[in-house]
Amino acid sequence: MQFKISCMNRPNASDCIWMSKLKYYAYSAHDTTLAALLTTFGDEQRVIRGGLPHYTASVAIELWNLDGIGPAVKILFHSAFHHKYHVITDLTKGCPMTGDFCPLQMFLKRSKKFMPDDIQKDCLPKRKNSTKFQHNLWYHRKN
Repeated sequence: MQFKISCMNRPNASDCIWMSKLKYYAYSAHDTTLAALLTTFGDEQRVIRGGLPHYTASVAIELWNLDGIGPAVKILFHSAFHHKYHVITDLTKGCPMTGDFCPLQMFLKRSKKFMPDDIQKDCLPKRKNSTKFQHNLWYHRKN
């Protein structure tokens, strides 16, 4: 989102050409992953209303550039394929409890605690576990 905002002010910059005309990103996730995302927003019980989201549920996080507010996000939830999206921005902890939008800087500040400090390091395999797995695999093949 921050890069998109940066490119709005310099759409012809070499690192922004691909981004300037981009309207949205789409990601796919399972119901359990969606439940984890909703948990970071803080009021998942009011959004999901018990249990896990339906298999066809989805979340949309829209980036807007609003007069008087500037960059802001709007968070929407779609509980099932036959339901319409509804705004859940006001249920997101750290965002205003009224209105459909959360100023981008406020949203980034409240979201920071959920971001890994070092994603590259966190995604490396754990040496102890991978060594043990390789050892056990070798042992079973030997017999």
